Amino acid sequence: MVLMVATPLQAQLIDLNLNDSGVAACVPAQNNSASFGTTAGVSEQILALTSPVGQNVFWELAATAGFPTTVSCTPTTTGSGFVTSFTCANGLTVSLPAGATDVASVSSSQPVTVTAPTTASLGTVQFSLTGTIDGGGFESCQNFYTVDLLQPKQAFDLVFVLDKSGSMGSSSGAGTRWGALKTGVLTFLPFIEQAAGGDTPAGSRVGVTFFDTSVNASSTAMFDVLSGGNPSASFANIPTLLNLTPGGWTAMGQGLSDGMTKANNASRPRVVVLFSDGEQNIAPMIAESGCAFVSPATPINPPDCPATSGHKIVTIGIGNPSGTYLSTLENLGGNNRGASLITDNGSTFTGVDAVPSDIGATFQNSIGAALESNSPQSIANFSGKVQPDPAVPGVNALEPFQVNRGAEAVMLSFAFSRDFETPDLLKLVAGMRVTRDGADVLGDFQPRIYGNYSGVITLVANDRMAGSKLRRDLSGEYRVSLSLPPKMRPDLEFRLFAFAEERRLRIAGAPDVRVQKVNDTVDVSVQLDYQNRAIEDADVVVRVFTPGADMGDTLSAGDPVELSGADDAGSPGVQKYDQLVAGDPGFLDRLKLSPNAITMTHQGNGRYTGSFRLPDTVGVVHFVYDVSARNDALFGRLQRHWYESVYARFDTIDLDASELSWSMIDGALVLDATFRRPSGRLLGPGFGSSIRFDGGGPVEALDRQNGSYRFTFADGTTAETPIEVTLLGDTIYSGPAGWGIAAGGHDWLTPPKLYWLLLALLLLILIVVWRRRGGA
Repeated sequence: MVLMVATPLQAQLIDLNLNDSGVAACVPAQNNSASFGTTAGVSEQILALTSPVGQNVFWELAATAGFPTTVSCTPTTTGSGFVTSFTCANGLTVSLPAGATDVASVSSSQPVTVTAPTTASLGTVQFSLTGTIDGGGFESCQNFYTVDLLQPKQAFDLVFVLDKSGSMGSSSGAGTRWGALKTGVLTFLPFIEQAAGGDTPAGSRVGVTFFDTSVNASSTAMFDVLSGGNPSASFANIPTLLNLTPGGWTAMGQGLSDGMTKANNASRPRVVVLFSDGEQNIAPMIAESGCAFVSPATPINPPDCPATSGHKIVTIGIGNPSGTYLSTLENLGGNNRGASLITDNGSTFTGVDAVPSDIGATFQNSIGAALESNSPQSIANFSGKVQPDPAVPGVNALEPFQVNRGAEAVMLSFAFSRDFETPDLLKLVAGMRVTRDGADVLGDFQPRIYGNYSGVITLVANDRMAGSKLRRDLSGEYRVSLSLPPKMRPDLEFRLFAFAEERRLRIAGAPDVRVQKVNDTVDVSVQLDYQNRAIEDADVVVRVFTPGADMGDTLSAGDPVELSGADDAGSPGVQKYDQLVAGDPGFLDRLKLSPNAITMTHQGNGRYTGSFRLPDTVGVVHFVYDVSARNDALFGRLQRHWYESVYARFDTIDLDASELSWSMIDGALVLDATFRRPSGRLLGPGFGSSIRFDGGGPVEALDRQNGSYRFTFADGTTAETPIEVTLLGDTIYSGPAGWGIAAGGHDWLTPPKLYWLLLALLLLILIVVWRRRGGA
């Protein structure tokens, strides 16, 4: 089920509102400025709105003075000098109704037309229109118009590639990871619908791939998002598709391959949104570099890596100690023109400050990256508890946020900590209040709900809705408040993301989302421009949230946990982490994020830069961006907020500081190792599958959950067998397996001659002791 409260789209744009009924909407000499966007091949209309309808109107078209413009326009005039049209350098034309002159009025039903031919180029045009009612009180109104010829939207292919393996049935706060994933996908759907509508060419498609031990049979082919301007039956059925039971292993490589194969129209943007909660364990694997499939080896986005073309891949994951898992997801997004977002811990609903901690919030954060070509941009996000109807007005009001002039839509994406039948979800909407500059505008938003039972609702206001107070201009200061309906359980949490649909504002730059190492310096940059004009006086604030404690040391402490043998249960380190997250509040408290700030400096031409040195704590680091700017002539006031995550892995292994011992057990060569970094911190649990011994046959790894490992070599591996030891792609040793494994001159075993000497000495001591006892 898809619920949409339909409001007809206004065919015309920012109109002149004339009224001679005694309640003037626009008085003589009052100036109003407004802006709208159009695209090549489109003809827009501006009407004079009169009451009563149909009166005649005198029109006056004029150039503007003092407005920033990028395109010059040439007027066409009558013999008296009256301007009837403008033809602008980028091809755009503005024309009064036929027959309109300085002495002849025309019916208010005849529009002013703004036409952008298919050959028109990008640019901004300004002009003013004055309308005066012919007769009566000669009510007059003047508007200044800024018309931006915008980059056209593109039809797109988007595929959800979703992990349905057994670990997705694990607890995640009040529900399961699978339930949180469903919420995340439902938050995405209204934005896909919005991106596919409006002036986007028809034919945008979506597909869904589920993977467990293989690509699941419930997966779909590609289907159209819209049919006749409304959600297609297949698109509306996505909530039903998600009613599955997790089970099986994790064939992430198969899932990604299937999704990329479906999104096969190379003439349009192709996006894969991939979610996985754990370590892949079915071939073909995805390489840790994110550049290729392995077994067999096949490039993901040939010919280059980092990719310069092909599919954009956005990855979503859950923070845990598995370096291989986190490295793969980070690099898969970073090297394939996309992004990677990792939850803080995957279990709590609201999270820490601006950092999302649960799966649903991370999906909401990824919307902008996935649909970037069709312009959704995050403005702000909020979370908390829904309070009962307040005795004091405003007690439940959230902080205000700004929407700039030129925004084409405002979307308020709500997710709640419980699911509801649709009527109850609408009761929550009835308890909301949305104001713009102090005026109630809740009625100007239309709710969109997908499915019959969910905790997700999105409120949408477009700039062309008939009868809406927001139709002409969405800009202003917005406030949202929520209150709990009567008889509803009081423990309801919420999360709100506010988005603007915006094609004029370009935001580029972020930290490199590929894997970083502890103690590295991360360079951060943000490029801001509005309709190709640099924004040079913005306030750019970047907060960095780093782990409060090192993952390796923290997870190594404490007793081992009982391990599950279920399919896809995860490595011992991951299982210990998951159990501590679920049952030990003190564990999460030790890892609690620590806030830091980056000082961003404007380097000129709208480019802001800063840097941050990562601490010596392994874990997921979150970069939270807040941008605000004001330019009354160009866009008014704008605000943006978004988030990136970076996995800070260990720097290197210090073999001199590590505890290493060798033995022969049942004829097999065995290494017991506790690996340490140069700082003395433990590598920690969760790396058993990441430490690879090449050249000596298979090696069986035992993760003891306390930072120590036992590696048992295959039969036939001797002390002289040459091996190479790698960890997350870094070689930490290359040489003989038993006698000279070294790094920086450190020998893991003593030389053979010393071995026999010690053995002889021990025998000598035993003989002496035996003789003395015998002599006694």
